[in-house]
Amino acid sequence: MWDLLWDLSQERRISEADSRASAAGMQASAVDQRVDQLEKRVERLSLVCMAMWELLRAQPGFTEADLRARVDQIDEADGVKDGRVGARVQKCTGCGRNMSARKGKCIYCGTIAPNATAFSGL
Repeated sequence: MWDLLWDLSQERRISEADSRASAAGMQASAVDQRVDQLEKRVERLSLVCMAMWELLRAQPGFTEADLRARVDQIDEADGVKDGRVGARVQKCTGCGRNMSARKGKCIYCGTIAPNATAFSGL
């Protein structure tokens, strides 16, 4: 009798462990997808930055020092020099709600930001 109760208890624990392992596997898959998206975004940003620098460097008067100074200026624009671009918010021209200037498109009404750039949506 005790053996039967023990076996049932162990089967329940194994089932619970299988459920937790399955949930962890799904979470890991979602994280892998997000990492892939972020890697693609970083690669696209790198490509845009390289193209911009190639265009600027071809013009007389632009130097590596100019580029570094501008990077520092943009970095400090949000009040913190941390190597990151601070969040920029703007009003949607379609619905008037706040939207991220980086997205380039309102999540509420779908209006495209009038000042969308090569970096919008990245």
